[in-house]
Amino acid sequence: MSADEIEKLIKFLKQMEIIVRTSSNATQVERVKKDIGRYRARLKELIPDYRPEKETVDQLARRMSGTLAAERPAATTVSSPSAPEAGAPTSIAERIPEERASPHSTDPDVNFVASVIKILLREYWPALTEQHMRMDFTSTQERQALRFKLDNLVRSLKTLTETIEEYATAEKPDFREQLFKMKNKQSRLFLFEANDVFRDFKAFLGKHIEEMQRGGSAIKNPDDRIRFDRNYEDASWLENHTVREAVYEFFNLVDFAIKKVNLPTLKQGS
Repeated sequence: MSADEIEKLIKFLKQMEIIVRTSSNATQVERVKKDIGRYRARLKELIPDYRPEKETVDQLARRMSGTLAAERPAATTVSSPSAPEAGAPTSIAERIPEERASPHSTDPDVNFVASVIKILLREYWPALTEQHMRMDFTSTQERQALRFKLDNLVRSLKTLTETIEEYATAEKPDFREQLFKMKNKQSRLFLFEANDVFRDFKAFLGKHIEEMQRGGSAIKNPDDRIRFDRNYEDASWLENHTVREAVYEFFNLVDFAIKKVNLPTLKQGS
């Protein structure tokens, strides 16, 4: 069993599955689906107990992580250029900490979304900035618009957590009732706003995944490796990843968040 070949196949399958979910080109989707079938068949040859109809690629990657590490000769156990930093979580679920949005925040969805925003800002957004990802004019404008929406979402979260904490410490019954209604309304609006922002990110990233697959130039440096400046950036998870890989990773994060929250969009006509 070749550990390197299995890892490459798993990586390619993850990327191709994203293309199938995001591409609007039916011909491309059919071509990629054929490639997926071929790569899955090869994985079954290398891993006899692999059953693609019962096990996702992510599940396979987690199951095989220990085995693949053991298969590598000691002399070659050097981190690949795109390997995560030591101690970095490996699955998307592991990347999202179980933290409260504020000390008295008990809504699991609000807490989950707040955690996603936190790691998105710390670990993923830096890779998308102009310091690391060079884009054409149109994509640069779209990126700036996304940042504006993200900043608004952060402000909405701040307003919500202030209301949550004020409600927790309020004593007068009539004031508590008023704050309770405000808290519930703000929570609903915050979750729907977050859902729409995550969907906007997914559309933006998915478009560029498809564009890179076609060999386009909206992202001008897809194969450059990301090196974060430790003096100004706290990010580390995408260190040494290529820009292309960072886009895929970012897409997977927001896609997971959308599915986890599981809300319809508030946008008109959507």
